[in-house]
Amino acid sequence: MILVTLIQPLALALFGCVSSEPKDLVGTYVGDYANGAHEVIVIREDGTFEQLITREGSNAIRNEGKWEISKPSVVFYDFVIGFQTKEPPDFLPHRVNVMAAAWHPQSGVIVVSLYSELRKQSTGGITPTGT
Repeated sequence: MILVTLIQPLALALFGCVSSEPKDLVGTYVGDYANGAHEVIVIREDGTFEQLITREGSNAIRNEGKWEISKPSVVFYDFVIGFQTKEPPDFLPHRVNVMAAAWHPQSGVIVVSLYSELRKQSTGGITPTGT
């Protein structure tokens, strides 16, 4: 009983103050991968996202879909996975209907898989084609 009484305030102090509201997820996230792929995801407040995956020597992949929060994850619908392993030349992009990713709001990180970590940027976005 005493242990629970001591742990509960500590847990609230560590986790209770961390905001994980949808507005906190909104923004631009980028990731660079060992296989040479670069990914930018812009998560919009209206529940949509835009994704751009590039890799030297490959065509750029643009994608749009929807997202929602299912604590402690963010769920992407119509998501493109642009990486398979951390070793080149495995760059086999493919679309999945649903992708659940771990969201760490306190550090601004979304972890899609073992090889995919996207970090929130303070500014930026996806540059339109042809600019």
